Amino acid sequence: MMSQDLVQASIPSPVVVTGAAGFIGRRLVTRLLEHGHRVRAFVRRDPPADWPATPSLEVVTGDLADTTAVERAVAGAAVVFHLGATMRGAAEDFDRGTIRGTQHVIDAVLKDGTANLVYVSSLSVLHAAAVGAGQVITESWPLEPMPDARGQYTRSKLAAERLVIDAVRTRGLRAIVVRPAEVVGAGATFLSPGVAQRWGQTIVVLGDGCVPVPLVAVDDLVDALVAASRGPFDGTIVHVVDPEPMTQNDLVTRYVATQDGRGRVVHIPARVVAWAATVADRVFRVAGRQAPLTPYRVKSALAHRVFDGRKAAAVLGWQPRIGARCALDDAARSLAS
Repeated sequence: MMSQDLVQASIPSPVVVTGAAGFIGRRLVTRLLEHGHRVRAFVRRDPPADWPATPSLEVVTGDLADTTAVERAVAGAAVVFHLGATMRGAAEDFDRGTIRGTQHVIDAVLKDGTANLVYVSSLSVLHAAAVGAGQVITESWPLEPMPDARGQYTRSKLAAERLVIDAVRTRGLRAIVVRPAEVVGAGATFLSPGVAQRWGQTIVVLGDGCVPVPLVAVDDLVDALVAASRGPFDGTIVHVVDPEPMTQNDLVTRYVATQDGRGRVVHIPARVVAWAATVADRVFRVAGRQAPLTPYRVKSALAHRVFDGRKAAAVLGWQPRIGARCALDDAARSLAS
C-alpha cells in the first residue's frame, strides 16, 4: 500500500498542470493543493467553478498552440505535469493541440531552465496488434508502426511522446513519461469505444467480450503522477495499470446494472467485425476518405493486452491504493444517482 504522503516538502516554486480542467487534471490540482503546493493551472477556458479561491492556486488561461501563453504558464516552475491533449476533432486539431502543444511545452521548459517535466502519454502508442498468446507487455514493447491506421489520437500521442524522448536525448530535457491505462472513476465515461458501443437500448460488444481492458482508478493515477514528480527525469517510461484483470463483459455487466437492467447486450463475432471493417475500408478508400473502422484497428482493439506492472512499483513505488473495481463502483453510483 502506498503512503498518502506522496509529495516531498512543499516548495516555493509553482507546480504547473496543463489540461488542468480535465478529468485527471482536476484531481491532480486538488491533490497538489492538499499537499501544500503552489499550483499554476493552465486551462483553455474559464476554470471550474468549484476550484477554491486561494493564493495557492493561480489560473493561466491560454491555448497550448500559443507559444507565449505556454511560456507564461511554465515560467519559474519546479515541475510541469503535461496532461493537455486533443481528444476529438479533425487531424489539424490533433496536430495543433497535442503535437504542437507538446513541442511548445518542451521548448518552454528548456527555455526557462528550472522545471522537470512529467509527460502523460498513452498505452495507445504501443503496437497492440503484435501481441501474441501468453505475451506480457512491458515498457520496452514496440511502438505502433502504423499510427495513422489506428486513428488521430494514437497518431498524435505517439508523435508527442517521441518529441519528449528526443528532447531528453538531444536537448537535455529532464522528463519522465507516464503511460496510464484507461482511467476510471466517478465522472469518467463508463463505456469507452474500446469496450462497447451503445445504440439506443442496445449495447454492442465487438467480439466475445473476453478481451481484457487495461484500467486504472483516477486517484491511483494521481498517486503515480505525484510520485513521478520526484523523477527519475532521464526519459524513463512507466506504465500505470491496475493489476486486477477485467474484460469487456465485466464492464458491460456493471454498466447494465446501473441502468436497472435495461439494455440488450449484443456480441458481434470477431470474424463479422473484421469482414465489416474490410468492406468499410474499401468503400471509404474509393471515396478518398479514411474509414472509422478498418481491419487493422479491429485487430488492435481486440488484442489481448496484459501488462507487467513491476516497473511502476520499482521506479515510482506505486501500487493501486483504490483499485479499478472500487473506482468503477464510484462511477456506477454517479450514473445511478
